[in-house]
Amino acid sequence: MAALESAEQALRLLVLEVLGPDWLDAPGAPPRGKLESIRASESRARPGVSISDNLVDFTFTKPLIEMLRANPEKFAEVFPNVEQSLSFLQFVADVRNTVAHARPLYAHERALLEGISGMIRSALADYRMAKSPAAQHYATIESIVDHFGVAGCMADIVPENRHRLAVGDILTFDCKAWDGRGREIEWMVATTDFPPFARVSDWMPQARGTNVSLQYEVGLDDVGESTHVYIAMRSTGRFHLVKEGAGVDGLRFFTYAVNPPLDD
Repeated sequence: MAALESAEQALRLLVLEVLGPDWLDAPGAPPRGKLESIRASESRARPGVSISDNLVDFTFTKPLIEMLRANPEKFAEVFPNVEQSLSFLQFVADVRNTVAHARPLYAHERALLEGISGMIRSALADYRMAKSPAAQHYATIESIVDHFGVAGCMADIVPENRHRLAVGDILTFDCKAWDGRGREIEWMVATTDFPPFARVSDWMPQARGTNVSLQYEVGLDDVGESTHVYIAMRSTGRFHLVKEGAGVDGLRFFTYAVNPPLDD
């Protein structure tokens, strides 16, 4: 299932990158009302979880592929041979149907899904490199989401509806990134005052890989109404996008309210 999710998420990133924020207006896009209905059903079924506002997160393999098929000239910048790429992507749709009917995935199917996901991400990295000079040199965060379903912010802001925690709670973050040069990616979570990772010695990676899960245990020092958690990412390369301090290639912020202990 993880391999399928990785491939499907890569397709979503591809659609957003190529078609942009108006992707729902592109030929072949699914009806907005249908996606809003799926999101509403998800929200009702998962109380206490922050459901994504981005409707692409509720767009599954078949409609994603239809958008590629309906916009060949745009996706040709990513896949020069669009028809050949579509044949690989159709396998993802077939596997999703298999999973939906509760049939097991075999090892060779999982391996092929992982290969297709890597193919999409590599092609997307090349596309980004052509569009953005920085993407040629540094790793890129694709997404970071906590276990409430909240996506990390690129700016240090205080959301109005932040989740309230207790000392001892465990926060879990699902993190995805990609490096076009194929270097290993390192991750770290911290709650130090901004800027975090101010010294090279502060960098102590807690996970490595393009798709990782990080955990943070809420402590007494985190008690307060605006506790910031920082997730940092960088490649194992010598140089980084943000060179100050330890140096990082990407950073996301989360903000929570942490209650003091009841016996305080």
